[in-house]
Amino acid sequence: MSARHVEGTEATMITDAEIHLEKLATELELRGFAVRLRVKEGWSPSLSVTNPKAPVLAEHILVMADAEGQVAFYFPWPMRIAPVTELITAADSVERVLAETGRPPRAVPAAH
Repeated sequence: MSARHVEGTEATMITDAEIHLEKLATELELRGFAVRLRVKEGWSPSLSVTNPKAPVLAEHILVMADAEGQVAFYFPWPMRIAPVTELITAADSVERVLAETGRPPRAVPAAH
């Protein structure tokens, strides 16, 4: 991942949420998005995602547990994206939300 932005004092412990967000960031970078993990002491970590071909298309991603305790990625309004165990599904959803007009659909690798 290209950018990990720590605000305030340097974080000494990486949380599970940060690990999940870093994995999502890596997948989204492979799809051409600009990503930035934001970690600020006292705040939940978030992933800033921007479409560099249309910078107005940007969003923050959070990791939270739902009422049943399932940990998932969320948009901040809050809208559930996908469980953290479904990384490709989450990346697909974020890509659909932030896709510029005319963006070609992602090629799905052939099954082996």
